Amino acid sequence: MARSWELGMQTFDQALFDLYNQRIISYEEALRNADSSNELRLQIKLKSSRINPVLQAENAQISLLEQSRSRALSTD
Repeated sequence: MARSWELGMQTFDQALFDLYNQRIISYEEALRNADSSNELRLQIKLKSSRINPVLQAENAQISLLEQSRSRALSTD
């Protein structure tokens, strides 16, 4: 079903992704209503043209953690 998008068929999560990308619904609302929130979260992270503040905050925390680990390893 996920591959049939070109033929006009789509999953509920794909429809939520489209609504999110068009700024009709929020990130939180899309995930709350998704059949598979993990799949939708991944699709948004990889394919969305919309900048998401929640994902930006998560990425910033990951970057800070990686930087602190790198510094800790270089001082050992």
